[in-house]
Amino acid sequence: YKAFFGFLIMALDNLVVGRLELILRHADMRDIGFVYELMRNHFEDLFNQTSEKWSRAKFRYGYNPDRITIIEHDMPIGFFDLEVSVPVVRWHSLHISRDYQGKGIGTQVTAYVEERVKEHNATAIIGKVFKTNQRSLHLLKKFDYAIEKELSEEDSFLIRKDLVAN
Repeated sequence: YKAFFGFLIMALDNLVVGRLELILRHADMRDIGFVYELMRNHFEDLFNQTSEKWSRAKFRYGYNPDRITIIEHDMPIGFFDLEVSVPVVRWHSLHISRDYQGKGIGTQVTAYVEERVKEHNATAIIGKVFKTNQRSLHLLKKFDYAIEKELSEEDSFLIRKDLVAN
């Protein structure tokens, strides 16, 4: 077990999505290159359309492997970044390599995350989504996340889901 912002979570967990067996594991500093490249490939253009701009230095400064879970299928294929501080969980990102998108991984990871944080009495999950990120907006709508606020300076939405404890 590893302490994770007040939570005890398994160091390794498995998810099966269709015929794919996935391993979820904690990130460490060796994963920084993979996480950087996946985020850059997905977000560099979107960040550059805002006042924030994509920055390698900002990424490195903000990289916190204690918050990141790597998704593997023989090799890293994605990751998610959660900042857990009960009662509210901040979901910073979920990225899946393009070769593995559209296979239900995002759906299964979202369900997994919700169940895990409910087990620890989290009452809500919040995050930001770029307005043009239709894939994520569609997924979050499927899970009943609501747009709480428009963040026009970032060209994004603040999203929220209130959780019901089991």
